[in-house]
Amino acid sequence: MIEKFFPLRRGVENHAEFTEYIIGHRHAASEQLKSDAEVSDPPAFSIPPLGTRYPRSSMPALEAAAFVQRNYPDRFDAFDLALFQAFFTRTEDISNIDFLVRLAFDYNISMETLREALESRQFKETVMKDFRVASEEFGVTGIPTVILPDQFPIVGAVPTSQYREAVQRAIRGRPNRR
Repeated sequence: MIEKFFPLRRGVENHAEFTEYIIGHRHAASEQLKSDAEVSDPPAFSIPPLGTRYPRSSMPALEAAAFVQRNYPDRFDAFDLALFQAFFTRTEDISNIDFLVRLAFDYNISMETLREALESRQFKETVMKDFRVASEEFGVTGIPTVILPDQFPIVGAVPTSQYREAVQRAIRGRPNRR
């Protein structure tokens, strides 16, 4: 399995907020998970009011994750999940360096070293390299995207059964001909 950092909001906007479009996608993903019989404990997506402040960029969170992946690999999965939960279940501003540093404390990650790495943009190129590979070599345009051998990419929030069917086709060596 290959995992790549994929920023959705690479630039930094002065003001960003939850729009009808973003809220609609979040609501659809939440409902999809709730209705998926194969997901026993779906995450609780927070559906914020229209106009709520939205992270100005996903880059700081991805750079923090890259820092943790390199320096604390044994804590990466837990930190990555914590970022997901912070954004989707608590609507935290994952573009805020102070928030990211406080989150690091919970995982026994050096707050000072993380702050230095984020302020210096030490991991910007790591994230952007992953982005270029994902978009140019694999054709990824959004997340989540799952690519299996000889299968069409699976993009977005889809039922667990679609993943299972695609994996079974790939294991049997049967291309997806839809």
